[in-house]
Amino acid sequence: MAGSLIGGAVLGVAFNKLFAAVSDAGRRVAAFRSDIESLKSTLFQIKPIFQDIEKLNKLTGTQEAGTEALIKQLKDGEALIQECLSIKPYHLLKKWRCSKKLAKLEKSLVRFFSIDVQIQKFRDSKKTLAKANSVDQKMDEALAYLKILGTS
Repeated sequence: MAGSLIGGAVLGVAFNKLFAAVSDAGRRVAAFRSDIESLKSTLFQIKPIFQDIEKLNKLTGTQEAGTEALIKQLKDGEALIQECLSIKPYHLLKKWRCSKKLAKLEKSLVRFFSIDVQIQKFRDSKKTLAKANSVDQKMDEALAYLKILGTS
């Protein structure tokens, strides 16, 4: 359980660091402004989902298996932002490569939340339904047992 709480906290920290780096880069670098603004917009839209994931991980004492990969992706994204900030204005090829990497980062984040999170959500709803059915069955068995005791 402690490991899952730490994992949830690491996820939030990694997300917040990437968000701060993107926000800072958007103010400092004109060369990637459109890429960074697009990434910032995506991060802003998914930030509430990250907060919910952290909150639910703490409440349930669990951590999704995909969280580690996402944390690595967020940390790599922060390093990419720092790399982009260090590119000199006259290095056009490096700017182009960095721009492509920023677009790829954004695409992978969007993919994670549009596909992976939806699959996890579907799985979790099936787990919840299975547990509810199990509780319902046990309640029926308990009521049947009480009826038998009451008629004896």
